[in-house]
This record gives sequence, structure tokens and C-alpha cells, in this order.
Amino acid sequence: NISEELVTKLPAEIENLCAIFQAFVLYHWPGNVRELKNLTRQLVIDSRGEDSIILTSKLRNKLKKNRLNLDKKLRLTDSIKNLFSDNATSIKKHLSRRKPGAVGNDELESALRSCDWDIQAAAKSLHISRASLYNRIDEHPQLRRATDISQNELKQSYIDASGNVDEMMQMLKVSKKAIKRRLNEMPELKSLILNSSSEARQ
Repeated sequence: NISEELVTKLPAEIENLCAIFQAFVLYHWPGNVRELKNLTRQLVIDSRGEDSIILTSKLRNKLKKNRLNLDKKLRLTDSIKNLFSDNATSIKKHLSRRKPGAVGNDELESALRSCDWDIQAAAKSLHISRASLYNRIDEHPQLRRATDISQNELKQSYIDASGNVDEMMQMLKVSKKAIKRRLNEMPELKSLILNSSSEARQ
């Protein structure tokens, strides 16, 4: 299980993040915010394709220059350790996240179906963010967002299911909450069901 594997690496990951964060905090930053942005961007670029964030020797040597004095260094080191210790749960949650590309189409649809097409629940079960889940839905050939359903299709689904939202959910492959939100935009649908029922009785 990918999440279990990452969690077992948590102490080492925290130690790694502490070291990187400490290097950034102890640097004097003569270039101020612009330099911080540039070095942070370089850190991200250097870490692409890696299992964790890495600090290359070139960047490490850069950060060793213009360091703060020893007293400030010790105080900051303690503060950094306390910061990561106090936020271990958040760090654990972040490290357990999967890359969206690792979620296949079948797994994506299965997770959504088992969660009744609820985005938040499915994202949690897949260990990806809501934004990443929406992106994967956009890429899936047979899935879509509730906002992508046309009013005509929504109307026909409402008639076919006789207004039963549970049935509509299975037809349209979107959550009941999303369907109800869309239905609120079309109050005239209730009269369609009444008219269809009357015609059927005749």
C-alpha cells in the first residue's frame, strides 16, 4: 500500500524537511523575497521525479553562505524542530498523497462509484487532492463534472428516473449533492413529472 509505505518513511522525511527548512531559515537572504522565490523554484525543479524533496550540493553550498550567527542558529534550530513536531499529522497527510497520474481510469471510476460519486470522499480514498481528482475526471473518457451535463440531458434523466435522485446519480455518474444543485437551477422540472404521470394514467 503506497500510503503505508510513505508513512513508514515519515521520520526520515521529517528529518529531511527539517534540514532543508533549517538551511533556508539560517540563510541571510541578501536578495530578500526575490532570491527566496528563485531558490525555492530551483528546489522544486531539482526535486522533480524524486521520491522526496532534495537539496542538491550546489544549492546547499549556496545556502551555507551568509549564515546567521551561532546564537540565532541554535534558537532557530529548536524552533524548526518544534514546528515539524507540532505539525507531524499534517506532514503525514501530505506525504501520503499520491501522484494523480498514478490513478488509472478504472481505479478512478471504481473509487467514485463506491463513494456514490462524492468528490471529497473519493479524493480521500485515492489519497489525492480534490483539484487533482477533478483534473483526472476531465481526462477520463467516460466521466465528467456535474456542470458539464447539459440541461436537456438533466431533464431527460429526471423524467426517466421519475425524479428519483438516487437513480439519476447512477445514470449521470455524479453525486446526489451535485444533481440537487443542478436541479435547483431548473424548478420547472417538477411540473414535467406531474404532466408525465397524468399522461401515463390517461
